[in-house]
Amino acid sequence: MPLVQTWILRPDAPCVGFDNRAVGRQLADYLLDLGHRQIGVIAGVTRGNDRAAERVAGITEALSARGLDLPREQLIERPYRIAEGQIGLRALLASEPHPTAVICGNDLLAFGAMLEARKRGIRVPDDLSIAGIDDLEFAAELDPPLTTIRVPAEEIGRRSAEYLIDRLDGRTVATVTEVGTSLIVRGSTGPAPQRGDRE
Repeated sequence: MPLVQTWILRPDAPCVGFDNRAVGRQLADYLLDLGHRQIGVIAGVTRGNDRAAERVAGITEALSARGLDLPREQLIERPYRIAEGQIGLRALLASEPHPTAVICGNDLLAFGAMLEARKRGIRVPDDLSIAGIDDLEFAAELDPPLTTIRVPAEEIGRRSAEYLIDRLDGRTVATVTEVGTSLIVRGSTGPAPQRGDRE
C-alpha cells in the first residue's frame, strides 16, 4: 500500500516536506543577528515528534555556533495550542535571566505567547521578540503581526496526493520531495533591548 510522510525529509521513506532543523537554525540566526543572546524556546513536545525535535536541534546548533547554549530552563515543551503558548511564556519568565526573544515551535504557540506578553504588559518587540513557524493566516493580523517561517502547507498536501496517485497508477516517482520555506519578517521581532530599555 503506498504511503507518504509529510512535513519532514527522510532519505529512507517516501516524504514531502522540508528541513525542520534548517528552519530552527534560520530563526535562531535571524534573532542572533538582531543582537539577542538570551533566547528562549517554547517547543512542541519533542518525545515521539521528530519535527519538533529537529527544530530544537537547529536552534541549539545556531546558538552553539556563536558560543551560546540553550539552558534547560529556557526550553519549554508544550502541546501545539494557543493556551499552551501562554503557559510556556509564563514558565520562561519564571527563570532568570529573562529571554529577550522567544522562538515558538509553531504559530499557535506564538499566538499564546503574544497574548500572555500583552496580559503582563510586556511590549512586543520592544521588550521581547516573538517568532513562530507556519505562517498561519491569522499571523499577519496580530498586533504586532507575527514574524514566522512560511511553510507551504497546500503545496505539501497537493504534492503528497500526487505522489500517492502516481504510485497507484504504477508510475515511477521521486520518493523524496523537498518544498521551500521562507522567513517572513513582521513586527513581532526587533533588535535586542539594551539593559536600560527593560528597566
